[in-house]
Amino acid sequence: MNKIAIATLAFAGGTAFGFIMGKYVVIEKEEPVKVTAEDLSKAEEPVVKEEEKNIDPAELESPKDDDPTQLISSGPAHIAMPGHVGVDYSKVQQIVKDNSYMTPEEIQEVINDPENEETYEERIEREQGEASEAMNDYRKRNKDKIVPITRDEFETDFPEVDYSKADLYYFQGDKVLTDDNGSPLDIEEYMGTRPGQFGWYDNGEERIFIRNNPKETDYQVWKQSCTSEEWW
Repeated sequence: MNKIAIATLAFAGGTAFGFIMGKYVVIEKEEPVKVTAEDLSKAEEPVVKEEEKNIDPAELESPKDDDPTQLISSGPAHIAMPGHVGVDYSKVQQIVKDNSYMTPEEIQEVINDPENEETYEERIEREQGEASEAMNDYRKRNKDKIVPITRDEFETDFPEVDYSKADLYYFQGDKVLTDDNGSPLDIEEYMGTRPGQFGWYDNGEERIFIRNNPKETDYQVWKQSCTSEEWW
């Protein structure tokens, strides 16, 4: 028997052996698997990751649109942000107000109208104008009032009106009000009548906050038990 014949027989033998072993392995894998009722009940409940439980289905159905030239993306309408135009909702609100009745669909059409879009720069300019108008209206309505305000109103970064701030000092020893340089001031002119009406000058509160609209100033008034001469 020559070498070619031997090689051929060896190849054929190897192929047959592989085929037989392959069938054996398949047969082994196809053995019946026992499935319990508990396994079936578990299989009916899809496994949901914790982070996926709170996802809004609308977010899954509508991909985000990152094109800054588009007003309305496949998701909800938005306000203008740096590099991204948005909806001028003040204009939309005015349109809705001017119409006696609009369906939700009609309102959505107004929101989607490119005529009602604005850039971020336009939004900032509009909001600043609206804030200035609101402050001017506040000044007109309260121009003669001197009233106590809360600490939050005094310290907020977003005041109802852009008044200046200053510290004053009331001295119980001689019932004198001064500025932070020690100069005496007229109590009613700077603090009004309200603090006296609820007994602040004699109670235990160490300070009070006063909005003086005529002077367009918010005051933080500190109470001292000594006299003004002893302090200054």
